[in-house]
Amino acid sequence: MWSEAGIQFRSNLLLEPGASIQLHAHSYDHVAMLLRGVFDAVEVTPDGERKQSRLTAPQRITIPAGHQHGFTLLEGDLGEVLCMWGA
Repeated sequence: MWSEAGIQFRSNLLLEPGASIQLHAHSYDHVAMLLRGVFDAVEVTPDGERKQSRLTAPQRITIPAGHQHGFTLLEGDLGEVLCMWGA
């Protein structure tokens, strides 16, 4: 994790298909850049609505505050999700 130009960054590496970032939520909006890999992405809104999609890098998504989200690497020898938010 690092901070630069007023932005906090966190690079999440998934080392093999099936690896995942478990469902979690933050108190702030943030952007997730899918830099490498094909992912199963899950988002659960605060009222319980579940959205699931297959996303292929490169791709950018915005995750609102309070929304649970998680990613599972489906394809690729390495997956990377770079998260960014105001520092």
